[in-house]
Amino acid sequence: MKYESPEALRDAVIDNGDVLTVKVGVVRDAFNYGRLGVHVRQEISKKLRGLGIAHLPASVPDWQEHPIRLYRMGTPIADLLDAAHDPTGEHDEELKNALAGSAADILSQVRALVCA
Repeated sequence: MKYESPEALRDAVIDNGDVLTVKVGVVRDAFNYGRLGVHVRQEISKKLRGLGIAHLPASVPDWQEHPIRLYRMGTPIADLLDAAHDPTGEHDEELKNALAGSAADILSQVRALVCA
């Protein structure tokens, strides 16, 4: 898939339930950058955050074929992904509470995404 602009990429994340996994090259192309040097990757990360989009891994990979998970900040999926990736233990209760009711299904889906 190709996105004509960063805004189109953001809209795709939102349209896909606030989470979207694509290749880094797709993100790079949406921003109309060339090589994935350290400064380009830092700029991509900064601009994504400016659009309200976070990503995993936390550092944009330097290989265009590497997958990157984009997710909208401030959403339940963002809270869960952020909690799952924070090993300080501060979010253990939040993760345990996510198992209640249909949240168990969501957690299972997130686990499948994170471990993929």
